[in-house]
Amino acid sequence: MPAGQPLGGELYAGPGTTHDDVARAVRSGDWRALTFRPFDVPILSHKIESSIAFLASLPLPRQA
Repeated sequence: MPAGQPLGGELYAGPGTTHDDVARAVRSGDWRALTFRPFDVPILSHKIESSIAFLASLPLPRQA
């Protein structure tokens, strides 16, 4: 993750899971069951194209 760069996104527990599954993993402290899926860069001029280009340039793990 880029230091000092805020990213908007969500915690994801996998296909077929719900908010309750994510909340359960957070409460239990089992962060290994979750991934962070970034989808926005809030400080980039509010243009989705800018956010997409910036996120594409990051060395983030591939999402399945």
